[in-house]
Amino acid sequence: MSQPEESRNVGSPSPQKRWRDCKLALAVFALAVIVGVLAGFLRVRTSSPKVLLEVDPSRLDLGKVFVSEAFRFSLPVKNVSNRDVEIPEIRSSCRCTSFDPIPLTIPAGDSASINAVIDLSAGSPEEAALPWRPFSVRLVAVIRDQLPKSCPQWEVRGTVRTPLVFSPWAPEFAEGDLARGGEFRSLDVGIISHSPLRQLSATCDEGLAAVRVVPTAGKEGNYQLAVAPRAGLQLGEYVFQIRFRGITADGEQFDGVPLRVRGTVVDDVEMLPPMILAGAVTVGQTVTDTVVLRSRSGKRFAVTEVRPASGEVRCESPADADTAAQCKFRITLHASEVGSQQFEVTFTVRTSADSEGRALPLRLAYFGLMQRSASETQTAP
Repeated sequence: MSQPEESRNVGSPSPQKRWRDCKLALAVFALAVIVGVLAGFLRVRTSSPKVLLEVDPSRLDLGKVFVSEAFRFSLPVKNVSNRDVEIPEIRSSCRCTSFDPIPLTIPAGDSASINAVIDLSAGSPEEAALPWRPFSVRLVAVIRDQLPKSCPQWEVRGTVRTPLVFSPWAPEFAEGDLARGGEFRSLDVGIISHSPLRQLSATCDEGLAAVRVVPTAGKEGNYQLAVAPRAGLQLGEYVFQIRFRGITADGEQFDGVPLRVRGTVVDDVEMLPPMILAGAVTVGQTVTDTVVLRSRSGKRFAVTEVRPASGEVRCESPADADTAAQCKFRITLHASEVGSQQFEVTFTVRTSADSEGRALPLRLAYFGLMQRSASETQTAP
């Protein structure tokens, strides 16, 4: 005897329920896979030591040091891990720091010294006037195949002692003090010591300048520095690096206190103006201007030749151009071309220090405009 249709379907899940159960099983399986991967990743991460490199904290405090542009110190770094550590670079919070040897590999359990050089010079007149000022530099040892945030960081700190104050703080030769062909002028710099000194001396590259320090009469702790550039320096900008050495009244020695003096060697004969810009000129018109050659030192010179580079330019020489400390030249420019035009006039100047003569170029420029026709002129408003 067969059972009714309804009784045969009792207990059989519907297709919708089977689909829901299948999706739930897949979700549980995916979650289990994700948890397993994360657990494995965490096991790998925690298997390595949190700290790979160590530095003795006492070596990070440099104490009290005299100001210097190249203060040297050493950091002993120990590899406390069970693997070799490669350091491709060390990053610093200050660009004034350099390290050696880098790159560096420290074997497991071994130690190495990293030599560092830091510039402790003042960055402003206010800092330079302080007898004591704190400093700190943050270092990051970049480890290969490790995230930057997990790399070891150390802070080097200390106190800078400034024994001398200079006036001016950034001395510079005035324009014309170093005029080639005349005698170079010397530069005086005032010095005040924060504490009494037994000795004070200065050195500079002997090929650039001679320096001398003398006490100021009647003013204890005051000195005068004289900087005398060597004759024969070529044209260009110079930085005279001066180093001071001294002994304080309590016997402390300092060596390498820095001072930079800047100056520019120029020709004794200068041209005013150095360039003539005539602006917009209609073709066919003539423009005139005056150029002055003068000696910065007041010495006589001779203009032996004037060479215009174009027939559009004419130069009239004065009667005393061969024996004068200053002379004027009349420049005449005849516009003949449309558009931007540039020319050059070369003056050959001979001085007592330059018997062969030196070329001084004068640059000229104008923008040529097309001439208007008669009909355009009449209809113009």
